[in-house]
Amino acid sequence: IVGGGGWKSYKSAQLESFDAFISSDMPHHARRDIALYKFNYLDIPHEVEKAFIPFMKEKLLSIDSSLEIITVDHEKMPKVICK
Repeated sequence: IVGGGGWKSYKSAQLESFDAFISSDMPHHARRDIALYKFNYLDIPHEVEKAFIPFMKEKLLSIDSSLEIITVDHEKMPKVICK
């Protein structure tokens, strides 16, 4: 699963014999290549990050609660963090 424009990773998924590739923003020529090689692909809305990032943060913290995880909403201007 690659959120956003991670379409360039589909060839690696094919070479690794993954069952499917899930991403968004797939260009036309890449979709044609995937269809030619009969590779499973699911095109999801680019906005999937809105659901995935909070879920992933929760899962990572359940594994190690001492992690410092900073999430950035790409729709808003990020705050500059200086330490």
